[in-house]
Amino acid sequence: MNLHIVATQGIGLLLLLIGCLLAVFEVFKGKDTIVPSTVAILGWFVCLFVYIVMLFGMNNAKADEFLIVNVAAHHWNNDAKFNQKNYGLGIENVFDCDGCDGDLMGEIGFYKNSLNAQSGYALLGYTPLHLGVLRVGVIGGAVTGYPLMPVVPAAGVMVSLRYEKVLANIIMTPNVEKYGVNGFAALQVGYQF
Repeated sequence: MNLHIVATQGIGLLLLLIGCLLAVFEVFKGKDTIVPSTVAILGWFVCLFVYIVMLFGMNNAKADEFLIVNVAAHHWNNDAKFNQKNYGLGIENVFDCDGCDGDLMGEIGFYKNSLNAQSGYALLGYTPLHLGVLRVGVIGGAVTGYPLMPVVPAAGVMVSLRYEKVLANIIMTPNVEKYGVNGFAALQVGYQF
């Protein structure tokens, strides 16, 4: 098994545990009124499971690991006064496998969501369109910390800028009023380790 993948799984587990502890801390402070704590914690472990399964599926691929900082989000409809400062941490693996040319990536982490609750996420992205250092594609996975259900499916468009050891991602989702989804554009920055 690839040692980088095992190390990244360990770091991903540590990040999810930190996010889980932050969620529990918010419950004890009385701030988490959105999702009951046991359901939220269960959702965190579902995200971890999704991520580990994804990494084991790529265990023969070389991966570049990036420490990701979730910086901000701009919501298309901000009438509800969403939190736009969605700070958090994550790990992104950019896989270099046969035929994928760094187009496949996996990401796991936590952030303070637009409803001011802690969220965990596990995402898989595919960016086949290359425009110089820009890569454009789709991203999807699972997110916790929202009132719709303990683990919410997530999908959107991703624009990624990769230059040497630096990474910047913009992830965009549309409004889907039928399901109460408020669209946004989120900014992440990263550094390869």
